[in-house]
Amino acid sequence: MNVSPLARNPVEELLLVHIPRLVSAYYTETPMRRLLEEAQAMVSAALADQEGG
Repeated sequence: MNVSPLARNPVEELLLVHIPRLVSAYYTETPMRRLLEEAQAMVSAALADQEGG
């Protein structure tokens, strides 16, 4: 079993997760509209390719 090079070292703040902020964001933030529209366009294109071929 390999030992992580981070073992026995203090954790860098960059690697820590602020759990309350993460949970709050999960319930309060909504996806960006542009990303949703892009995803819908990709699915539509994939379905059209399946129907055509």
